[in-house]
Amino acid sequence: MAGDLFAKDFRAILQLAQNFSKDGSDNSPMEKREINLKELSNRLTSLLHDEKLDSSILQVEHGGRQYNYSPVPWIRIFDPQHAPTAQNGFYVVLLFAADGSSVYLSLNQGTSEFRSNAMRPINDDDVLLNKAAAARTAINDWASEVSLVGPDFIDLRGSGAAVGSESRRRIRNYELANVYAYEYPVNSLPSDARFKNDLEELLVLLWALENADLTVSTKFLKQLPINTSLASKKSTNTKQGRQLSEKVRKLIEVTAEDRAEEYYVSLGWSVERVGAMRLGYDLRCKKDQQELHIEVKGTTGKGQEVILTPNEVKHCKEYDAMALVIVSRIIVAEDETISDRGDLQILDPWLIDETHLTPSEYSYRVK
Repeated sequence: MAGDLFAKDFRAILQLAQNFSKDGSDNSPMEKREINLKELSNRLTSLLHDEKLDSSILQVEHGGRQYNYSPVPWIRIFDPQHAPTAQNGFYVVLLFAADGSSVYLSLNQGTSEFRSNAMRPINDDDVLLNKAAAARTAINDWASEVSLVGPDFIDLRGSGAAVGSESRRRIRNYELANVYAYEYPVNSLPSDARFKNDLEELLVLLWALENADLTVSTKFLKQLPINTSLASKKSTNTKQGRQLSEKVRKLIEVTAEDRAEEYYVSLGWSVERVGAMRLGYDLRCKKDQQELHIEVKGTTGKGQEVILTPNEVKHCKEYDAMALVIVSRIIVAEDETISDRGDLQILDPWLIDETHLTPSEYSYRVK
């Protein structure tokens, strides 16, 4: 594709935000927005076809109007067998901020529940935050650029929108349910080449996320590695993401334990590694008459959440002197050696907050 056609489409939609009105009729700016959304949806469909991104399986639809208009329009790319509606499943979606300041390309999920005889937005922040955390832990063994450079949270600027509380809650839910995202500010919109690469990366992660949920075996899961080049773009120096080998996962684990041990030795503790004993923690530290138990987690990502086993959760709840050490942003080189030993985050003492805990293995939301 020549030029920056996607940036032009994004800008046209964002610039209409200042003329927003929720009125469902006689509303020329929003009718124009609908036309722009449809044109952009068609361009995305063409991109999927031209780049062989499973256009025969994935579908594109736009939204932002339910009777009246919403201040946050969207376009989603989805596997119809996994996410037949925008209310459930996982999908990749463009979300346009209510004030026209930016557009996000987000790996997101349904945020509604059946309540009072209708599909309504979920009202519990922790439910959505923990669902997003569980999604990230489900693809924890995939390294990707978006997991490092994407924003921790997306801001769709919906709090001051001229709509009712339920519509504002719906916008808030898009933010809370974000798994990973790229942000494109209106004054720094992406080139077509960059947008295509970002989209490919999130589609790989969508495939990985669906693959982690084996309840439904869809055509997308069966055919993506065969019909596209995405599955081959898993080498360390590509941004599309790649699945970490068992060797690399073990290397990350050992690197994290090394860093944790060095830190506590520097504080005067004697340190014994006991992870292989499956006691519910990794390091036993002693100093004078004190004994401290430490759980250690290493990741190539930001460390927003960690995976805990039931035994680790049980031990943390039962033992008073616990600490959690997270080593994030560990960088693995092309030859599968560690080129950056990552950043150290210490939670000492560590008391599990039940509202951050999602029973999966468990997924524990750190922040």
